[in-house]
Amino acid sequence: GLPVAHEVQRILGKDGRAGWVDNRKYPIRNPDGEIVGLFGIARDITRSIEAEQSEHKVQRALRLLSNCNFAMARSDTETGLRREICRVVVESGGYRMAWIGSAEQDAAKTVRPLVCWGANDGYLAGIQVSWDADSPLGRGPTGEAIRSGLPQINQNYLGNPRMAPWREVALRHGYQSSIALPMRLPKVGT
Repeated sequence: GLPVAHEVQRILGKDGRAGWVDNRKYPIRNPDGEIVGLFGIARDITRSIEAEQSEHKVQRALRLLSNCNFAMARSDTETGLRREICRVVVESGGYRMAWIGSAEQDAAKTVRPLVCWGANDGYLAGIQVSWDADSPLGRGPTGEAIRSGLPQINQNYLGNPRMAPWREVALRHGYQSSIALPMRLPKVGT
């Protein structure tokens, strides 16, 4: 028969890893049809939930890539292309804010914000970013992405010691994590 209770619960395993359990309780009836007890079944559905979340992330990334390609096809200036890519990252990628910066060749190896989209609220005006490996301002995801040419992820402003120069401003603006993606935009227009 149908369960009298059904819920999916997030749990912590003995190893500290999060998991998911599908709990169902079925009635036990006496010959008169009255419920005299419950029979419970708990099924570990962690793998299926993780697969579903992973598939969602892949679909979001593919949608983001497709929309960025579309932005490149219809932009006729570099600034327009940069702004459109930031818009797509926020609106299709599900991020709160996106910005594109230029790795300057000055003595401080400054990363100069060029365009942004989303919930900036003065965040970029309140921070300094560098790509100089000898400076604390250059050891965050942005500086590392520029130096290495590889994506860099910060999953926790609060707990990541490399994020100390930007932590207070980021948390004040509601940012808890960030990702830095190195990019080389093609020249467009004239």
